[in-house]
Amino acid sequence: MVMAKGRRLLALLMAVLICGAVGISGCNEKDDKNVKNEKALHDEANLSSSKSESAVREQAKTVLCIDPGHPSDGDDGLTVQHGLREADVTLQVGQRLASILEKKYGFQVILTRQDKETIVSNQARARKANEAQAALFFRLHCDSEPSEKRTGFAVYYPDRQGTVDGVTGPSTVVIEKSRVAAEAIHQELAEGMGEQLKDNGVRTDAQTYIGGKQGALTGSIYSQVPVALVEMVFLSNQRDAQFIGSPEGQERMADSLAKGIVKFLKTN
Repeated sequence: MVMAKGRRLLALLMAVLICGAVGISGCNEKDDKNVKNEKALHDEANLSSSKSESAVREQAKTVLCIDPGHPSDGDDGLTVQHGLREADVTLQVGQRLASILEKKYGFQVILTRQDKETIVSNQARARKANEAQAALFFRLHCDSEPSEKRTGFAVYYPDRQGTVDGVTGPSTVVIEKSRVAAEAIHQELAEGMGEQLKDNGVRTDAQTYIGGKQGALTGSIYSQVPVALVEMVFLSNQRDAQFIGSPEGQERMADSLAKGIVKFLKTN
């Protein structure tokens, strides 16, 4: 009887030990899985952080050339319309645009001019973009008409080669990338302006007076990098002039243009 009880007790103890061992093994397996999961999450976070840092570094290497239109050879842009001069407005918007691209998006930005009076030729402006190997040569202008009826914005790009002073350009590669840039910028500009300004669409250099004679605008002909131009408003239109002459209007314009440039760079 005592021996039988002893055997039962021994069997019970063995069962407890076996269950405990199984439990410990199960816990160890769970712990191993948790450790592996935590390591995987940690590795994924590090990879994501690495990609983010890499993207930031790439943006810091990207150079953009912003060209506030006028004064230039042939047109000083200093005619006053509704209290504004084109040369002043393009520089003000250009400086705001450069600030957004640098501070918000981390790009390097060069301006083709820093003051309102210095005359810089269109060839020299394009040369600055070429020498910097800019990802985009983006030109800011304001339109004008004898009548006040015309209003709104348009984005231009070269769709063919032109010739001026014996120089022919841009290349077919630049032409195609310029089209992509113009379309991306127009899309964001149209969205950003809403009902504020009339959308006159994407147009080609050949649809302008000078571009029609040369095949492309002078700045485009000399450009070896993607190039696009925006006519932000008609300064001859009072409502347009009031908008672009205000700090709020300039900031809204610059922000929309920046988004368009970033959209182009993401697809390019």
